Amino acid sequence: LLRSCSNLEQGKQIHARARRIDLEKTPLLASLLISMYTRCGDLDSARQLFQSTPQPDIHARNSLITAYARSREIDCAREVFDEMLERDLIAWNAMVSAYALAGQMDQARMVVFEAMPQRDAIAWGSMITALARAGDPDRAKTVFESMPERDLAAWTTMIKAFGDHADNGRRAEEIYQRMPSHDAVAAAAMITAFAQCGHLRESRALFASIPEWNLDRGSWNTMIAACARYERGREVVELLRSMHCEGEDPDEVSFVAALLAHSHTGMLEAAGALFRSMRSDHWLDPSQEHYWAMIDVLARVGRIADAEELVNTMPFLPDDVAWATL
Repeated sequence: LLRSCSNLEQGKQIHARARRIDLEKTPLLASLLISMYTRCGDLDSARQLFQSTPQPDIHARNSLITAYARSREIDCAREVFDEMLERDLIAWNAMVSAYALAGQMDQARMVVFEAMPQRDAIAWGSMITALARAGDPDRAKTVFESMPERDLAAWTTMIKAFGDHADNGRRAEEIYQRMPSHDAVAAAAMITAFAQCGHLRESRALFASIPEWNLDRGSWNTMIAACARYERGREVVELLRSMHCEGEDPDEVSFVAALLAHSHTGMLEAAGALFRSMRSDHWLDPSQEHYWAMIDVLARVGRIADAEELVNTMPFLPDDVAWATL
């Protein structure tokens, strides 16, 4: 039960029962409880239980290091890491992530990554991803080229790393062309890279070349978002229709992109039809993002009173975004 528990209150009830029968300090149960607390975001309870456990096992230590990494408490993560007599790849990878999340790339690479006794695909991928997110695609590529074996995730990360910079679009394409095989995720990354670099035609061509059996909802949404980026409202509508005809139902993400495309082109009737079709045709409840986009459409065509009415009648409390949009 604890292994899958993601409800903090339920987890605390289990902990209370374990405490009553004097089981909370046994290594296995303590480890499961610490993992539960970190999974539920209660780092204080995880820390207290860890500190009171006589001999926390490697799983408990890994859970705590990972939690500290996510909360950017590097010193605490390092303290737990340094106390470990045996470290597995999970611990090493968590420390790479900890330094990377804090923007300390030199420490991530020199202090941890280079010191690892062995590296798996996750370790290499973590380092490449960290450098890419830090806006350093060249160093990311250096690490990438050093990999003994490259999996699809590493190739895709490099495409995204170059694609995030408009002047590196062709380098992203070079990586894509070098791939021994392509999956839907890699193709979606390349479609996005083309679009971000101003090459919508290439995005469309690549999308059209993907075999039907390899097209998933993510592929469709990526192409819809690419067209929305350039305010191609009619193309977005056509993509939504084609998506539905191919047996892939649009989801909330599809409609956010579609409505945003219409908001910038002032296509009020088409946007309204899309907004209404979410419930009537697709059984989807519009989220705040969908309402924001619809409010934006109304405001851009001068229907301020209608936009304000939608703000006041939507099933959410208006927040700063809604009023700023108006």
